[in-house]
This record gives sequence, C-alpha cells and structure tokens, in this order.
Amino acid sequence: MYMLLEMEKQKNTRFKIGMIPWNKGLLGYRKGHVVSLETRMKISQKVKKQNPKSTLNALARKSNEYKIWRKKVFERDNFTCRRCGSKEELHPHHLKEFAKYPELRYDVDNGLTLCSKCHGKEHNIDFSKIGKKLTCQQCGIKFHPKDGHLQRKTCSRECGYKFRSSKPSKKKGRHYPHLQRTKTRICLSCNKEFRPINECNGKLGGQLKIKKYCSVKCYFSGKKAVKV
Repeated sequence: MYMLLEMEKQKNTRFKIGMIPWNKGLLGYRKGHVVSLETRMKISQKVKKQNPKSTLNALARKSNEYKIWRKKVFERDNFTCRRCGSKEELHPHHLKEFAKYPELRYDVDNGLTLCSKCHGKEHNIDFSKIGKKLTCQQCGIKFHPKDGHLQRKTCSRECGYKFRSSKPSKKKGRHYPHLQRTKTRICLSCNKEFRPINECNGKLGGQLKIKKYCSVKCYFSGKKAVKV
C-alpha cells in the first residue's frame, strides 16, 4: 500500500510533455542580467523606509564637499591633534553633531583634528578595531587589511613573496628531504670542496648513496688510483 501511494504522488507531480514550466519568461538575479530602473527605485525606497537617516548621513559623508571640508580642517591645524599633538591616524571631529546640525556640517570652524584615541574618548568608541591600519614588514607602508585579517604581515603579494624568500623558515625541508640542501664535501681525487646535487640529507625508500667525487673524471681517476 505504501508503494502504491508513492507511485500516485509521483504521477501527479511528474513533468509531462507539452507542459509549460513555471519559470518560463521570468528574469532573476543571475550573472549577466541587467536590473531595470523600476526595480532599483523600489529597492532604494524600501531601504530608505527602514533607516532613512542613516542612509542620508552615510551618503553625505562620502560626498566631495565632506572631503574638501576634511582637508581644510587638517590644513588649518597643520595635521596635528589638538588634544595630544600626535600626527598619526587623524580624524575630523564635529563640535556640533553631524546629524542634528546639517547647516554646520561643512563649516570649518565647526571642525577639529583629533587622533583616533582622542576621538574615541569623545564618542566612547574604540576606533582601533574599526578600520585598523597595519605596517608592512617588507616596505614599511601602512595599509588597511582586507576582510579584517589583522594578522597579515605584508601589504601585497609581491611584498609577501620578498618577505618569505628573504627569511626562510627552519621547518623547510623536514617533510621534503629531497629538496633539502646537502652539506659540502671534499673530493677524494682533487681535494676540492663540492656540493652534491642529486643527493639528499634524508632517506627516500632505501639506503642513501654518499657521493665522494665532484665529477665523473675524478670518479674514474680515483678508481684507477685505487686499482694501481
């Protein structure tokens, strides 16, 4: 009985020849699809209804007028904090709040240059965790780590490659003994120092053959001398 009920359900839900699929003619958010202006306007209206003040304030902070005001405030104070006198991680601070006084947003007299610590004390916010800058250990340039990776040591791939190649790790070659660099030896025939190429410090599946001669000529000359 259970098997018969399942067969009946499959007959009702099975796609038959000639049936029109439910998603024919519909356009979704797939790769290469261009969203129309009407849908964009609808999405923006929904976002503005949810948080109208925050969206407008965020757009105002990204405008060119805000950037010009920020630069003028820094130039007036010679790029130094007015509280502690530091010249690193400077922030523009509004004496009268940005949201409550829109008329004084871009007034230079309403701005102060403060460092991240002094600005955090004004608003009770720890700015060290927000947009933290790191110093590259290769070139010394300050950079913002992508995706919040605060343990990065270099700013780019090129600096990372140079940093890793200039400071080789001690663990290199433990798991790969055939890539480990061999020690220098003295040739038995010519008494010169040489470093064997095809030899490794570890054992790979059998006994390790130690090279005693630097070249093929020294090998044959040494063998002749032993015979004589």
